Amino acid sequence: MSFKKIYSLFATFTIYLFSNYNVNNEQLKTIYIYNFLKHIEWRDDKTFSVYSILIITDNINLKTAFNTLAYKKQVHKKPIIVDYITSINDEVDLKKYQLIMIDEKFKNLNNQLLTKNGNKNTLVVTFNSEEKNLLMLNFYYSVDNRLLFELNRANLLNNGLVASDEIILLGGREIDVAEIYKDLKNSLANLEKSANYMKLAIQAQQMEMDKQQLEVTKKLQEINKLNINLAKSKEESIKQQQAIIDSKNTLSKLKEDFIKQQTIQQKELEKQRNILQAQLQTKIDEIKLKESILNKTIQENENELEKSKIILEEYKLEVEKTKTEVRNILNSKEEYLKEINKIEQTLKDKEVSLVVANSTNAKLSGSLIISVLFIIVAILFVIKITRSRKIIEKQTEELRNKKNELEFQKTELEIKTTYLNQSIEYASYIQQSIMPDISILSLFFNESFVIWEPKDQVGGDIFFFEQISHNEVLVMIADCTSHGVPGAFITILVKALEKQLVNEIKYGRIKASSPADMLGYFNRELKHILKQFDGSSKSNVGFDGGILYFNSEFKVMTYSGAQTPLYYLNADEIKITKYDRQSVGYSTSNHSFKFTDHTFSAEFTTRVYLTTDGYYDQVGSHEKMMYGKKRLGRTLQKIQDIQFQEQKYFLKEHLKDYQGHESRRDDVTLIGLKV
Repeated sequence: MSFKKIYSLFATFTIYLFSNYNVNNEQLKTIYIYNFLKHIEWRDDKTFSVYSILIITDNINLKTAFNTLAYKKQVHKKPIIVDYITSINDEVDLKKYQLIMIDEKFKNLNNQLLTKNGNKNTLVVTFNSEEKNLLMLNFYYSVDNRLLFELNRANLLNNGLVASDEIILLGGREIDVAEIYKDLKNSLANLEKSANYMKLAIQAQQMEMDKQQLEVTKKLQEINKLNINLAKSKEESIKQQQAIIDSKNTLSKLKEDFIKQQTIQQKELEKQRNILQAQLQTKIDEIKLKESILNKTIQENENELEKSKIILEEYKLEVEKTKTEVRNILNSKEEYLKEINKIEQTLKDKEVSLVVANSTNAKLSGSLIISVLFIIVAILFVIKITRSRKIIEKQTEELRNKKNELEFQKTELEIKTTYLNQSIEYASYIQQSIMPDISILSLFFNESFVIWEPKDQVGGDIFFFEQISHNEVLVMIADCTSHGVPGAFITILVKALEKQLVNEIKYGRIKASSPADMLGYFNRELKHILKQFDGSSKSNVGFDGGILYFNSEFKVMTYSGAQTPLYYLNADEIKITKYDRQSVGYSTSNHSFKFTDHTFSAEFTTRVYLTTDGYYDQVGSHEKMMYGKKRLGRTLQKIQDIQFQEQKYFLKEHLKDYQGHESRRDDVTLIGLKV
């Protein structure tokens, strides 16, 4: 128990007791209760979220004082809730309160409450209680009318409450205070006994050290004699060596001057080379960007042309169908004409026979019949032709309407396509803006390069560089689910989580030297945001990737990968680190999976490569198979004689050559670092 704490608490209570012109009686009671809450522990303190207080009073000033306390103060970072009653009945649930206080006006209820209270974890504060054996904490007035308190430690313990030593010293019974002083006295006695033992041990050690000091003094005297003889013999050799040293110093100074001059020239040449390389890289990137925009425009035009061809083919089919129907109608017309000719011929034959067989009256009757039949057939033909014409006109009108509808749909599709392309292009600018500045790598690595080629305008690959301290940096690479717009959405979410991760590292909640803990953080947070804990989430997304930690002062690297390897050159040999066969996120993954850290020494010539699967999963036009992880390792081994910056352009062109006429399967990201 600290004497400073006892004195501080005693001083606080003294100020409140003797400053009656600033604090009224009700406020003083409130201050007492607030200090009781702070210095008494409840058995089930962790099970409730607020401190509930019941005050049996009708005093308006007391209620106001307690309401002010509940509004302004908290106890152990938990709020205070105060209820008020004026009588005790069965409807009042006394068990839910941590503290019950009976105002002095209702002190006749003290014995009733102390007897009735069945909650073994409630502090009961009474006034002038006559049941000294039952009271826990009791207010009373002194002879000079000062408000004081007394407590019974045994009753507090019996009710599951523990009072601090400070409270007991201020208001406890004499037996309780005596126990505390007894404990203090025993502790001091034990400390004094330990100090005596330590004093004896120190004296014994001092005697032993004195003996050893005498022996050391004797040996030093012998050594001094030997040193005198040795010094005489060395004087001659020192004189001879001095001449050699002088000549060596002269030669060393000349050598240092030469090295400094050479270093300055080399740095200047290196600086000029870097400037030229940067200018060349800028021009190449501009050319590549223009080429990419041109290819995109050509591809869009080709797609539009292909769509127009499809629409034209459909229109041609409709026209051919209409022609066929017209042709069928015309064929029907020819058949009708043939039938009419047959009928006319038959009628003529009959007319001839009637001329031979019948008289003139019969001839007139036959001609009349033939004329009527001919008129009927002509009328039927005209009706058929009229119906056919109407059908053709109707079909022509339908084709015209369908053509107009297709033209409208084509125009609407072009507008939507233009708007979609503009939106995707703007999304591309947004995604590029969240990518880190590669210049931060120059603070930790001699050289570095980044290849980032989305399959579409936007992609699902993303990378980060974060400086943790003056000698610590994090390099992260992530391949999010899918590519294009869906993958880009996930990259924005991963970027936000990465910023939260940096804050966790700064506050010391996650170790900067443990990428495995960082992947675990991403896994838990991503599953929580996307509600993937129960396996029923429709957003079955996540990412594969890895995080590299580098300490430039101690030349130490630590890597952890989720389905993603790390390539690094050490002693002229390409090595591949192990990685966990577990992705980050996804509804079927384990949210508590522990990723693995792999630590290795970063020697002067170490070169490190981080890549997503877009490079080694690309299918070639000749081999019709994926490039593969092992082949990528062999390629990195072969290009180690090439300048580090030139490796970037070699790897990009090499992948294009292998891809050939095959389409790009996925986004490609590859980062190279040279220590």
